[in-house]
Amino acid sequence: MRQLPLRLPEDVYIALKAEATYTERSMNEIAVEAVRAHLADPDRRADIDEAAARVRKRYRQALDRLAE
Repeated sequence: MRQLPLRLPEDVYIALKAEATYTERSMNEIAVEAVRAHLADPDRRADIDEAAARVRKRYRQALDRLAE
């Protein structure tokens, strides 16, 4: 599992903390669920796939070397 330091505006932090308390779930669990939902959104999926293709094209040689 990877860690990602995340800076949240105060109002978002307070809302997240309240949601975690209300649902008896961790703030991390709620944040992971929100990120997954965002990435799975069909409208976003095409954008993500396009960005990944650009990265693969740009770094093709480096990625090939890492695969060896």
